[in-house]
Amino acid sequence: MYPKKVFLPFLQSVKSRLMEWDENLLLNPTGQVVSGHCEPLIIVTHNECTFNANNGTRFVWAHEEHNPMRKKRRGHGLHVSELLTRIGRLGRGRVGEILKCGGDI
Repeated sequence: MYPKKVFLPFLQSVKSRLMEWDENLLLNPTGQVVSGHCEPLIIVTHNECTFNANNGTRFVWAHEEHNPMRKKRRGHGLHVSELLTRIGRLGRGRVGEILKCGGDI
C-alpha cells in the first residue's frame, strides 16, 4: 500500500527536479526544470548484504579415498552496507561500511 499511495505519488511530484545521467555518465539536461529556489534532487538508495565463508558450498576438493568433512556452521562473514546512486557508489566507495560477523571473531 505505501509504495502506491505515498512513495510513487511523491516521486512523480518531484520528477522534474531529479538529476539524470546518460550511459556515458554525462549529465542529461532533459526534463530538469528547476525554477526559483528549488534544488535539484539525486536519488540515493541503501543496499546491504551478508557473505559467509561456508555459504552454499557444493564442491569440495578432497582425495578420492577420503570423505570430505563439510563445515556445519556458516563460518566467518562480511556484512557490506553501501549507499548507491544511478551512476555508482556514493563517495566512490568511501561511504560504505564492511563489518566482520559470525565465526570466532
